[in-house]
Amino acid sequence: MKFGWSSEIAAAILLIFVGCLFAGSIRIPQFAGVFYPGNPAVLASTVDSMIALATVPSDVGRPAALISPHAGYIYSGPTAAYGYKLLKGLDYSTIIIIGPSHRVGFDGCAVYNEGKWRTPLGDVEIDAELADRLCNESSAIYPGTEEHRQEHSIEVQVPFLQRVLGRFKIVPIEMGYQSETTIKALADALSNVLRGRDDILLVVSTDLSHYYPRETAEQYDNYCISLIQNMKGETLASKLQTDAAKMCGGGPTAAVLIACERLGLTGVRILKYDDSGTSSGDPTSVVGYVSAVIYREDEVETKPQKSEKNETEEYLSKSEQHALLKLARQSIEAAVNNGDRPALDNLSGKLAEPGAAFVTITINGQLRGCIGYTEAIVPLKECVSECAVSAALRDPRFNPLSKQELDKIDLEISVLTPLVDVEDVNDITVGRDGLMISHMGRRGLLLPQVATDYGWDRETFLAQTCRKAGLPTDAWKTGAQIQKFTAFVFGED
Repeated sequence: MKFGWSSEIAAAILLIFVGCLFAGSIRIPQFAGVFYPGNPAVLASTVDSMIALATVPSDVGRPAALISPHAGYIYSGPTAAYGYKLLKGLDYSTIIIIGPSHRVGFDGCAVYNEGKWRTPLGDVEIDAELADRLCNESSAIYPGTEEHRQEHSIEVQVPFLQRVLGRFKIVPIEMGYQSETTIKALADALSNVLRGRDDILLVVSTDLSHYYPRETAEQYDNYCISLIQNMKGETLASKLQTDAAKMCGGGPTAAVLIACERLGLTGVRILKYDDSGTSSGDPTSVVGYVSAVIYREDEVETKPQKSEKNETEEYLSKSEQHALLKLARQSIEAAVNNGDRPALDNLSGKLAEPGAAFVTITINGQLRGCIGYTEAIVPLKECVSECAVSAALRDPRFNPLSKQELDKIDLEISVLTPLVDVEDVNDITVGRDGLMISHMGRRGLLLPQVATDYGWDRETFLAQTCRKAGLPTDAWKTGAQIQKFTAFVFGED
């Protein structure tokens, strides 16, 4: 006697297995109870609590796209909540959710184009008509359900949508290999199909860098965040190919940035940045998370706060600025080449007076070193020369600058006013003030332009300064010393 399954039995078992995942054209949740609570009441309470704790600006237009992380809710849920809180009270007919494939490799984009998606909170209908329209735009975009079977990046977004919106449909799109060709095809399709449709919301599912120490992760993450902030979708698409940009959902992000720019959606706010170390308590190996919103700027009644003039506005003349920048560059070149430092005797006037300054080195817009003095204890010219060399060779976050990099660097100098204690955080003006926070032997400083570059509000600026100090992000609320300053910032043209 032979022991085995007949072809009929095997087929029946296969049918039952597939039916468990796609029951009657319903995708059954695969990560409930793993990435997020499987109990409906607990899930609803968890999402609602995270949204209640999030703080969001009131001066953004109607969201056209969100960028949201996709780790387990215990890690990235609080960050994701910032974006979803902006949707409360709004109506959208369809949400297009675009995520990367983590488990299956394939070309192009697979669109889930039929049936429903189920979560513990209920079923959400697929917008089959819109899905088909997107598929008709390019051969790189095609119907596909199997690709979605074991992918979490889209699934974890749906419960948030269910808690903040009324009735809506979804179009899940999973991107395989994130080539520039695929990114362009999706960007073209989105910009063609969504023109004139403010009833459709895009949600990009992505995390940032993975498993680096926090200080290293922040360098990589800040670069990607700056590309988002400045709507550099094509640059992001290119940098992904060489791993210069580290985002698991970088391809979907780039496609949405390109499409939104074409559609005139150029308002961007970074709502929250965090990493897994906040929850795990381990800053030695973290995953970065960002929540961001893209909107139409002409719909905003109150514009985001711009940089204000400050008391250092006319502190240095153009010739004095040029002299300090030249000094900084010559000091770096001499140090890297083991040569003699440039002479300082010919620099007089304000440059010979005590001054505090930071020198920032970037390459292709990415931070390469930043060191400075917070107090005016030496002449400004000596401060700039010393800080330039320290930023090039002694910033512990980077390897020493090499000779091959000298022609690639850009320099920026920030001359600081004296530190002033902050009694009321409402006295801090984003875009004008820099911050230093000190507590329990630790201190961190962020220059005024950092908050402006990343679109932070006051609380985010305070939290990020605490993070820079190696403190809990809420340390500014619990006894830390907060000081502010202004800066006269100038750089090489």
